[in-house]
Amino acid sequence: MITSDEISSILSRTFNTFDLGISEDLYVFKSDDFFALCKEIIGKISELSREDSQKDSDQEKRLDDFEQHIANLQDRVWNLEKKVGRSR
Repeated sequence: MITSDEISSILSRTFNTFDLGISEDLYVFKSDDFFALCKEIIGKISELSREDSQKDSDQEKRLDDFEQHIANLQDRVWNLEKKVGRSR
């Protein structure tokens, strides 16, 4: 996964090396505005990354619970099979 520092570096290099040119229909951000926007984007990406990590943790917990439930069902079936085998 790409880090916020890597994103910041990419955006910084892109902004510094890309010649935006001057045109009447092109609004050019002031440098400070651009980097403030980048910081906001990076913050949102970091926030979403943390949320994804939490979701992954929750999914792993649910999967563990499900696997435990399946194991319990298998034990019950095995116990029933033993009882049925004894009664035959």
